Amino acid sequence: MTIVTLRFQILYCFVVVDLARREIVHIGITPSPSAQFAGQCFVEAVADRNNVNPRFLIRDRDSIYGGDFRRRVKSCGTRCLITPPRSPQANAICERLNGTLRRDCLDHVIVLDEVHAARVLKEYARYYHGRPHSGLRMQPPNGARWLAPVRRVPPKDVVSRPVLGGLHHEYYARVA
Repeated sequence: MTIVTLRFQILYCFVVVDLARREIVHIGITPSPSAQFAGQCFVEAVADRNNVNPRFLIRDRDSIYGGDFRRRVKSCGTRCLITPPRSPQANAICERLNGTLRRDCLDHVIVLDEVHAARVLKEYARYYHGRPHSGLRMQPPNGARWLAPVRRVPPKDVVSRPVLGGLHHEYYARVA
């Protein structure tokens, strides 16, 4: 995904997503993408998963996935599955996430530079992991698996916390 900054610099965002829980595992931002950068992002994402290497990696046919990237993925014991040409529906969850990141976050924030983009996307990822997803039966990615939604709290006990300067809000019950 590309991000245009305030000074019209183009940044490239590399996102690793766990398909089972729709969880954003890793976000990498760079002004100049390369196979080494993509490979390092993948290794960092795998290292954050407590030594549980993914069996498969679904990717498109972009030229960024060069020999160095393929070697690093293979060294983690992961097999690459390449999507067919011109078929974004083959990697629908990642494509949907890219659209969500753009619509819910990046279309409303003027990104200053690489550091600011990383900070904004990481804060949005924390918000994204706590909200319900219809594909997960209205459970958040970081929540319990397949539980019924919690009972509603009376309106007088609900408190909101602004996310990204008030762009979104998190709601929770007030502690007595």
